[in-house]
Amino acid sequence: MIRENTARHWIDGEWVGSPRFSDSVDPATGDVIGTYAEAGTGTGRTAVDAAVRAFTEGSWRLDPMLRATALSHLADAYDQRMGEVVDTLCEENGKLRPEAGYEAHFITRALRFAAGLALQPHGRVTDTQPGRQAMS
Repeated sequence: MIRENTARHWIDGEWVGSPRFSDSVDPATGDVIGTYAEAGTGTGRTAVDAAVRAFTEGSWRLDPMLRATALSHLADAYDQRMGEVVDTLCEENGKLRPEAGYEAHFITRALRFAAGLALQPHGRVTDTQPGRQAMS
């Protein structure tokens, strides 16, 4: 049975649960702060296969602007919810707020850096047709 507010896995466009659930506990208080669906090797393999399929069958591989835009939007979403990210780090890891905030700010930095790399590949790039590039 899935409890209310249970964290599940988003795989291949669907929420995936598990027959096994565990509680996330605040190490400072011992209070249960949430529940999550456990994942085994099969769930991990399903997630990796879905990601590979999305990249190889979709336009991600051929459209660097699409990759950069998606990463930028993800960074924006983290920025908008940074307070929640910091709160979660504090609760789940027992971190002090300044330390959690310092660590969390690297999330958006890394995403924006990766977005920039998507548009500035190394090596030689040739536009083979609109929206497609060949790199060597």
